[in-house]
Formats: sequence, structure tokens, C-alpha cells
Amino acid sequence: MIRLITKGLSLTLAFLIAGCGFFEDEVPEDIFFRMSGPSGSQVTVIYSKQFVAGVNEIGETRVEVFGADTVVHTLPIDTIIDVRLEQRLFMMATPVISTDTIAVEARVD
Repeated sequence: MIRLITKGLSLTLAFLIAGCGFFEDEVPEDIFFRMSGPSGSQVTVIYSKQFVAGVNEIGETRVEVFGADTVVHTLPIDTIIDVRLEQRLFMMATPVISTDTIAVEARVD
């Protein structure tokens, strides 16, 4: 009787773990990226997957980029970036005309 209860509990636990996504791979695959602002405004964006980032002893975040692509975009930008292999992405955007206000939306899947 105890073996039957133990097997039943083990089977129930296995179904619960499988059902809650415990065994799913949670590695990011894509970054959905949207940037908007005044129509026709230009933005310089630096994209890199080759960088190191860290926080120093006084709390400043430092990033050292080893390789990057610099692109001048005309707003709006709406793109998907594949990060399956690197699982990381550094982006820095600067408006060409510093008075422009830019809205950024990003989602990691």
C-alpha cells in the first residue's frame, strides 16, 4: 500500500513539474526592438555582441566593446535581432540632433 501511494505521489509530482515548464529551455532567442521619435529623425546606433560589462568598486557600470557595427538609422526602427548563439547584445543609441526625443521599446523572447 505504501509503495502504491509513493508511486502515485511520484507520478503526480512528475506531471506537475512537466506541466509548470520546469524542463523548458529559458535561453533568450530574439530581441524585438522598436525605436520611435520625430519622423525622419536620424539616430546613430552601435550594435555589439562582443563586449564585457561590469561594475567597478564605486558602482559605475563599465562596458568594453571589442567589435561593433555602427549604423545611422532614420526613425522609426522596428527590427528583430537573433541572440541565440551569443545570448547577449549591447546597443547604444544617440540622436544625430541632440534635441530629438526618442522612445525605445524592447522585448526579449
